[in-house]
Amino acid sequence: MLRALSRLSSGLTGRLLKWWLQKKTVDNPPAAPIDSTELMKNSPLITVLLVAVSGLAALGLGLALKYEMHVRQVRQLQSIVKASQNNRSVIALLVNEANEYSRTHPGLDPILLRFNAKLGQPANSTAAKPAGK
Repeated sequence: MLRALSRLSSGLTGRLLKWWLQKKTVDNPPAAPIDSTELMKNSPLITVLLVAVSGLAALGLGLALKYEMHVRQVRQLQSIVKASQNNRSVIALLVNEANEYSRTHPGLDPILLRFNAKLGQPANSTAAKPAGK
């Protein structure tokens, strides 16, 4: 009956009917579905692929854990570096203040020289002097 309708109709209606007939055959699966359970149960390829996927998943998990541990270590080291930089800047400010104070109070100079903190002085005050003739 559908064939008779498709022969009778023409133009746009014929094209729509043809499309509907094709869609109807595509949407209906074959009567007997393919049974792949036996192939999947007995095939060594499936086992190999399952082991490979499991191994890759374990490797990915291990790499993620290692990355997380390194990120935590970097965060801890950054806090230590920040604290040491803060200490260094505080010490530099203290040395500058001590040098300013030593301009008006020369009694502080021996202490500054002892710790090599006197600005404008060489680091080693007992540098080699040229020998006399």
